[in-house]
Amino acid sequence: MGEARADQQRVAQLLGIATTPSLARFPLPQGRLTAFGLQPPETVLWLDQTELRFGTTEPLSGQRYLQIGDQVHLIGDGFRHHLSAPAEAFLE
Repeated sequence: MGEARADQQRVAQLLGIATTPSLARFPLPQGRLTAFGLQPPETVLWLDQTELRFGTTEPLSGQRYLQIGDQVHLIGDGFRHHLSAPAEAFLE
């Protein structure tokens, strides 16, 4: 089996999630994680040792809930298609 090469542009777009600005944040509301789509999360992304847990969108603004550690952030949702893409989409 040959080695597959990553599509550098697609990988860079995915990694761009790490620099997405937080538009608002608040302490993790224990016992209410399901209200934000964080229990279970819709998607989990690990960047090195940091776990990013993506929840649902806030109904009025359309911003996505993102849990990092003990904080919930609201971020823009323009990257969702990268998170739901199959692994093959990141190959040349």
